[in-house]
Amino acid sequence: MSEFKFNTDLDQDLIDESILHALVDAIGATAVNDFLHRFIDDCDARTHRIIEAYGKNRFSEVELEAHTLGTSAATYGAVKLEVVCRAIEYAKPFKNEFFDEKIEQLQILSMRSLEILREGIK
Repeated sequence: MSEFKFNTDLDQDLIDESILHALVDAIGATAVNDFLHRFIDDCDARTHRIIEAYGKNRFSEVELEAHTLGTSAATYGAVKLEVVCRAIEYAKPFKNEFFDEKIEQLQILSMRSLEILREGIK
């Protein structure tokens, strides 16, 4: 996977590079690069939709978006993001401190994971 270089020193365990290496082995670096660009755009959009839906108490939408984002995050090695998405998906969403904390974690992990991926595919 010589075309990708991820700096995970500061944010260890946010991106599991072995997953990306396996994808490259399976479908090639060019395809992975294309898919990562799509994932980055999709992740950003879904994170915003989750936050917006949560703010408007549309919890079924929160659950669906968290499920979809979590699945994509797992596919592209964003393992910590996947974990928080699963916590949001499987929780019974309603406004409380636990859920507020998970939404905040989602924002942070999404931003940091995407920064690492963007740097890696330049």
